[in-house]
Amino acid sequence: MLRRLLRISALVLGMIACVPLHYAWKLAGANSPWPRRFLFWVGYVSGIRLNVQGSYRRTNTLFVANHATWLDIMVIGGTAGAAFVAKEELKGSRFVHWMASLNDSIWIQRSDRTGIHGQVEVIRKVLESGRAVCFFPEATTKGGKDVLPFRASLFSALYPPIPGLVVQPVAIDYGDKDEIVTWGDESGGAVTNRILSHKGNIPTRVTFCEPLDPAQMDRKRMAVVSRQAVVDALSASEPQHPSLYPAQ
Repeated sequence: MLRRLLRISALVLGMIACVPLHYAWKLAGANSPWPRRFLFWVGYVSGIRLNVQGSYRRTNTLFVANHATWLDIMVIGGTAGAAFVAKEELKGSRFVHWMASLNDSIWIQRSDRTGIHGQVEVIRKVLESGRAVCFFPEATTKGGKDVLPFRASLFSALYPPIPGLVVQPVAIDYGDKDEIVTWGDESGGAVTNRILSHKGNIPTRVTFCEPLDPAQMDRKRMAVVSRQAVVDALSASEPQHPSLYPAQ
């Protein structure tokens, strides 16, 4: 209980520090680094210690990653600073909606199959602006450590190809802490309590795989190839060793 309260207090202090600075940057018309830094802080306070493999850029990139827990957002958001494609259902919580919107989240209704074209157009407009974007093509956390097939529908936002844009698969591996962080069929509250109560750190290996060129394949092939890159990177993961996040 004490460990959880201390971590929650640190998260609140981080929010108090970062949110006013974010709005100050926005008022000045500058690109704000504070959402990325706040996500970094949330991950760090929650115990994440990253071992980053590969390189990445924070513009003109669509990141696609395996998805097992809400910590995935802290891992990618705290490093690459990408905007996330989020479920419209999350707007039900005003606080979550507000916090997610600070990082330019892109809201879509995943259950609305008839509206997929409109969802794709929304994502494409953000990609065309040069903003780095991330989505989780499994569209669920129920796969746990197993990587489920990537859904090809949202990859339609890449076509026709946008000049300079690449797709970069990202593999996130929590090693032997996987059972602590994975969501599965549990409630978000139960997983959060377990993570914040956990003693010690969560060594995490994140691999930014080689970027893929959308001009070289169609959306269905992109879904298959990017998933395979993630699977291969996870298979190549070695025992974890704690390390600091990259310099912010």
